[in-house]
Amino acid sequence: MLNALCTASMNVSDIVILAVLAVGIVAGIIAGFAKLLNGTIGGIIAMRALRSDFSFGILPYPKLDSAQSGYFAASDSSEAVFLCMPISCADSAKVGQALSAFAYVSSQTLTPAFYEKVLYGASVRDEESEPMLRLILANKQYDLGLWRNFGGFSDALRSAAKEKKENISAVYRSMQSQIERDFSQDMKYFE
Repeated sequence: MLNALCTASMNVSDIVILAVLAVGIVAGIIAGFAKLLNGTIGGIIAMRALRSDFSFGILPYPKLDSAQSGYFAASDSSEAVFLCMPISCADSAKVGQALSAFAYVSSQTLTPAFYEKVLYGASVRDEESEPMLRLILANKQYDLGLWRNFGGFSDALRSAAKEKKENISAVYRSMQSQIERDFSQDMKYFE
């Protein structure tokens, strides 16, 4: 939720306001004024660290209706990790292959260990949340449009939400040709 308010042009006062807002939302939940919070895995760990007697459960986003075959769990692009190589790297292809191999091995060893020890072991304290968390993690979805920001549309959506614009389709139509060009350019990498 808070991520939708963030833009590339944030200034210090925006960050302070967002921090106060986040603290207020969490305080509202602890005090019992709020019942739901859209969050991330990092948020689960942070919420668990608040108070030892603070109890919360984990739920996936609901299905649209009973005809929907499975759940969808959006992956938050603000929590993505990127690694950059210096331009002076002599053999970027080999370094890229090595990094890819490390990432794969990590996904098979470190990630499951993190889930078992930190998420399921230390962060989840009720019987119902562990299967819900497993369901969420098994149904991760990646929104390529959000992650790649084709034509600047993700930024435009955030701005439209912040400015309370009601006609999002007009924003999309005004940017559609640039979105399609950017998307086509990216798809060339997969041909």
